[in-house]
Amino acid sequence: SLFRKEVETIHEAGMRATSLTRQLLAFSRKQIVDFKVIDLNDVVNNLSGLLGKMIGEDVIIQTRFETELSTIYADQVQMEQVLMNLAVNARDAMPCGGNLILETATLIVDDSNTENNFNIKQGTYVTLSVTDTGEGISEEDIERIYDPFYTTKAQGEGTGLGLATVYGIIKQHDGQIFVYSRSGKGTTFKMYFPASIQQVDEGSEHKKISSLPKGFETILVVDDDESVRKLVVNMLNIFGYKCLLASCAQDALKYIQNQPDLLLTDVIMPGMSGKELADIFTGQSPSTKVLFMSGYTGNAIAHHGVLESGINFIQKPLTLDDLVNKIRDVLDKEVKK
Repeated sequence: SLFRKEVETIHEAGMRATSLTRQLLAFSRKQIVDFKVIDLNDVVNNLSGLLGKMIGEDVIIQTRFETELSTIYADQVQMEQVLMNLAVNARDAMPCGGNLILETATLIVDDSNTENNFNIKQGTYVTLSVTDTGEGISEEDIERIYDPFYTTKAQGEGTGLGLATVYGIIKQHDGQIFVYSRSGKGTTFKMYFPASIQQVDEGSEHKKISSLPKGFETILVVDDDESVRKLVVNMLNIFGYKCLLASCAQDALKYIQNQPDLLLTDVIMPGMSGKELADIFTGQSPSTKVLFMSGYTGNAIAHHGVLESGINFIQKPLTLDDLVNKIRDVLDKEVKK
């Protein structure tokens, strides 16, 4: 019809605006997300066909999956968005074709590996690597690749939001991303996502979890690190515990009247320490038991006079088995008269 071309132009502009808005929301971490337990192998596998059509026949997609991959707690749509943005970037870096390699792995970060150089907290992670055999990224551009609206493309060929969006999504998932690249030698983007304690299917891990002791008590979790609070609550809710949350000792004091069964508190916090909090709590709520947690070792904390030896203590990073069993031990322990 007479207005068909105009309507199509308006529709295309609207679609571009929708995509741009989604990317801006992801970058600012305000996009509505649907977190659930997912297997990144499934996400990559299901998307690889679409990626092949997006990036063309000149680019060969190779996948290298770890078979016993841990799950992650993530928004599947956003994980797909990350892959698509990185795949498009890789295609643009390989105008004459090449290889796009998608790899997954489960990685335990501890003192024995170099990931500590990147200030990654110790723990179990699922890594996703996206590698291309393209022209690479210059040192000058690497410093700015995640900046919103920064692009090396000609005007009208890109918004500069692709990698900014990827960065925003990964941070929204408490993850980290690193880039390895040299001019003419290709590029690898490696992403780290905290592994989930839950499983998508009824596997051996599910049986292991179901054999751990459950409870019904109320636990007050006090830690100035939000990611730790979330992790602990996710763990404990699975096993039937009710959780109260506080980001500092002062915030925790308002729960004294609730008389929780257990105070699970970090030792070293801004302001009042966990030990000072516990002293106040047990003075006004004698029935509340206390379990301290810290990234420092128990001996180191005792050495500095923060805790007495022999007190209930668990070392960070927390693992599911240790936390659940320790909580049960403390709750079931008879109070000495």
